[in-house]
Amino acid sequence: MTSRLVGLTGATLETAPSVCQACVWWQTRGNREPEKRKWVERAESEWGAWGTIYRDDDGRVLGSMQYGPSQLFPRAADLPAGPASDDAVLVTCAYLLSDSQPWVEQSLFLAAIGETRDKGVRALEAFAYRYREDTPASERFLVHRTV
Repeated sequence: MTSRLVGLTGATLETAPSVCQACVWWQTRGNREPEKRKWVERAESEWGAWGTIYRDDDGRVLGSMQYGPSQLFPRAADLPAGPASDDAVLVTCAYLLSDSQPWVEQSLFLAAIGETRDKGVRALEAFAYRYREDTPASERFLVHRTV
């Protein structure tokens, strides 16, 4: 089975996992609620595709990842770890439809790393959630849909 990666854009957003289609958590700060369409237009004009969708050869979506210049994601400034570096690409979320294919997340990260490098950006940053050591992978997956 072959698979393919496609850019996450306004044109492909409707094929992303449904939970991602209207989400603007990373695009907001405080009580401000941006319009997703306007944010998409800004992101695409400043960066291009602002993430990646992973599909199998039958066109089924297996997962997606959102990333781009850190300035596009003001919520990062509110997190305890502080804002991402101004000159970094920030991975904000990865969403998998199944925990049986962890290589999907690996492929999405490799795509983000490659695009970051190709665009001449020197850093790729992400925030992580630390689970208790004894938390089973299946439970972690059900909470955040990542492996």
